[in-house]
Amino acid sequence: MSELLDRDTQLVVSRDGFYHYEVQSQDTLTLHLCLEEGVSVSGLLDLAGAAGEVNLQVALAKEAQCSLLVLNQSQKPLTVFEEVCLKKKAVYEISYGEFAAAKGKRVSAYHLSEEGAALNLHTAILCGHEADITQIAYQNAPATEAQLSTYGIVVEEGKLSAAITGKIVKGASGSQCQQKTKILTLGDRAGAKVIPQLLIDENEVQASHGLSIGQLEEASLYYLQSRGLSESEALRLVALGYLKPILHSLKESKLQAHLEALLQKKVSELWT
Repeated sequence: MSELLDRDTQLVVSRDGFYHYEVQSQDTLTLHLCLEEGVSVSGLLDLAGAAGEVNLQVALAKEAQCSLLVLNQSQKPLTVFEEVCLKKKAVYEISYGEFAAAKGKRVSAYHLSEEGAALNLHTAILCGHEADITQIAYQNAPATEAQLSTYGIVVEEGKLSAAITGKIVKGASGSQCQQKTKILTLGDRAGAKVIPQLLIDENEVQASHGLSIGQLEEASLYYLQSRGLSESEALRLVALGYLKPILHSLKESKLQAHLEALLQKKVSELWT
């Protein structure tokens, strides 16, 4: 059962469990989420009823673990600011489903401030409007790990702008940062611009990034249709193939099932 959030809220979590929150705010709302030492939680944050601005402030104490799915299906313009601080050996697994029906912006900053902190950030985007996403991981301590994966489909007159940055400071030896971004534009007026960056001030690290942006080749579409699929069926299949990798980031089976059903629904609405 979900809990509605319609005002600024501070949550201090001291025991393991699953949490489900729905934001209902048309102005500015701030959610402070603090996990105490050693706590392990998973949860769903639904932004369908949000507009204006949502501020998500997250702090994980030593060895805390959080697996969070954030769904943005807002029908009105929405800006999300996310600020996260991870202490020693804390693990933050955050998956974003960006399916808004209006202009949107998100700025996410992750501070891996103590040794052994880990970030797994996964984003699936279905963009038919203007979307602006900034994601940056600050690796400020040794042996930290950051994985930033982004998968997107831009359709109709959608315009996607994304800046994805990993920064490893001097002294953060033994740290790892991997980026992977795959964006597909469908339609002559759809566009995407992605800026991946790795800012490395330490020698003893592992870092890489991969970026793919492009349109669907006519030969690929023709091949699928030659196998008996209609054009709409072929486009649905391709879109799901791009977006479904985010499902593997979710350990909670009910979150996986919820997101998979939502992906099927959103893709079917575009190509009936």
